[in-house]
Amino acid sequence: MTFVWMGLLALIAVVWLTRPIWRRRGDVAIRRRSLNVAGYQQRLAEIDNDVEVGAMSAVVADQLREEAAARLIDDAGDDSTANPQRQDEPRGSWLLVLLLAVFVGVFAVLGYLRSDSRQIAGWIETARQDPAAAQTLVVDSMVARLEQRLRDQPDDAEGWAMLGRSYFVLERYADAAGAYGRANQLTAAGPEAEWIASEGESRLFAQDGDAEERARQLFEKALESDPALPKALWYAGLLASRAGEYGTALDRWLALRDQELPADFRQVLEKRLPELAQLAGRELPAETPADAAAVSTQTRLTVKVMLDDGVAQAVPAGATLMVFARRPEGGPPLAVVRQPYAGPTEVVLDDSQAMIRGNNLSSAPRWEVTARISQSGGAQAQSGDLEGRISVTREAASVPQTLMIDRRVP
Repeated sequence: MTFVWMGLLALIAVVWLTRPIWRRRGDVAIRRRSLNVAGYQQRLAEIDNDVEVGAMSAVVADQLREEAAARLIDDAGDDSTANPQRQDEPRGSWLLVLLLAVFVGVFAVLGYLRSDSRQIAGWIETARQDPAAAQTLVVDSMVARLEQRLRDQPDDAEGWAMLGRSYFVLERYADAAGAYGRANQLTAAGPEAEWIASEGESRLFAQDGDAEERARQLFEKALESDPALPKALWYAGLLASRAGEYGTALDRWLALRDQELPADFRQVLEKRLPELAQLAGRELPAETPADAAAVSTQTRLTVKVMLDDGVAQAVPAGATLMVFARRPEGGPPLAVVRQPYAGPTEVVLDDSQAMIRGNNLSSAPRWEVTARISQSGGAQAQSGDLEGRISVTREAASVPQTLMIDRRVP
């Protein structure tokens, strides 16, 4: 279908470019006939004038009028017979038209082959057969373009941070750490706390050399710029606990407890905080009334996750269950719960599980809820994963909703 449109556009271009050729002959003929008519009319006026002044008899005048009319009729005939020299012109003109058509067609095909259109068409075809592979191709292509742009503009701090995020998604953690480090070096007003923490996270995942010590320094540095940064608080507390500095770990996680957190993080905190307080020899402070009130007034959605018998045999060992809600039109999840799959279960989604502050269940009047059983436990659906989904309105959230997992991801 793409080549059909290309051919049509090429034809239009050729017709437009050759207008002077295919219009010239007709235009010349029209101009010549107009001149002949004007000459004929002028000749008649001269004859009438001679008759009027007595310089010419009526008989001679009639004869001259007939001759002028005959010449006008002859000139109105086939223009090619009146001018034999122009009979060969159309052949050369149409040869030029043909050459232009070939040139434009070849140029269009070469442009298509060298442009992104061919690549995008390849992605679409791959996506029909293997969605996961197509997604990998798109990400790899975007990363390659970003790498090329940074080779041309190596002082682009935002670009390096974007490349770091891309590397991290691709699990190229050492490369991600290097890209974030470059971004932090290039920031004129001082490194951004989020980028510093991301560099620390990447170094921690890369696990090379003194990764933990270097990562911890980065997390503490990020907290100097933003004491409430969740990522830095989480990892700083975790690494302080590993180093036996339980008081520091307790302080970091208490500051994190006061924020809106995904359910799995909050569950870990609620379990570990009493242990940290005991190890630090301190009393664990209770949550503030304001925090308790916020939790009591937030939107909650209870989902009973069931498994259809038709797909029960396809559940892999050690699978992960992920349940998330999002707006029907798409966008980031409003609430996410991830846990090991152990059969039918009941999951509670609420505002504390939002991935982005303010973008929670309470911010939408209705939700599309998806339950997925996955071997990898990743955020992206993979071929072979088991899924089910339902639509729920805010009014219906007052009663538990049943969600049946009944299909396999192709």
